[in-house]
Amino acid sequence: CSIGVALPVYSTFKAIEKNDQKEKEKWLCYWA
Repeated sequence: CSIGVALPVYSTFKAIEKNDQKEKEKWLCYWA
């Protein structure tokens, strides 16, 4: 598992968990 995938996945889940709107938008743009 490469860090290039693991870190964004982790960060995305943390943003959703915290319900951080800015972070969620940032990561949703990243995944889109």
